[in-house]
Amino acid sequence: MDRINILDYSPIFEGSNARDALLHTKNLAQLADSLGYYRYWVAEHHQVFSVAGSTPEMLMMQLAASTSRIRIGSGGVMLPHYSAYKVAENFRMLEAFHPDRIDLGIGRSPSFRLVNKALNEAREKRLPYEQQVADLYKYLTDDTKEEHRFKDLAATPVTRRLTSRPRKGKCISVAVFLSLFGFSIYQPLLSQPRC
Repeated sequence: MDRINILDYSPIFEGSNARDALLHTKNLAQLADSLGYYRYWVAEHHQVFSVAGSTPEMLMMQLAASTSRIRIGSGGVMLPHYSAYKVAENFRMLEAFHPDRIDLGIGRSPSFRLVNKALNEAREKRLPYEQQVADLYKYLTDDTKEEHRFKDLAATPVTRRLTSRPRKGKCISVAVFLSLFGFSIYQPLLSQPRC
């Protein structure tokens, strides 16, 4: 059986507004749930006035609470803008409320320069993306055996199941690195691979 998914940017249609777009996303997720779709992905876009999806975790909580069966995923959270620890805690919270229905997709788009600057203003230095992915894996697996600069730090709430971890693939080297951690890779049909 094919697993059909929807990727929703929460577009703001002409003559509409952000609230209307988010309610449309909620209604579409409920319809997809009733029709047997497998997963509903939501996107993260900043400073794009034609879409309302700027915080996937917040939107995912609303969609998961408004549906009963369909998996809800981020397609994806732009990891370089955030702490891997905070991302892990956000998704553990989602998983605690909606067990076996939450999927974490990550990406590394820098976004627009001004957005990038605002999201990273207080950071003195950035961690390499590969380090952030390794950190995220550590926090989602409760690994305290491997050497890590925060070896004894655990992401809470502790849930009974590891949140699944698909990642939007952009190039072979990143895909190979992520596969070493057991991440699933998918390539959206609407974008061109770039490295």
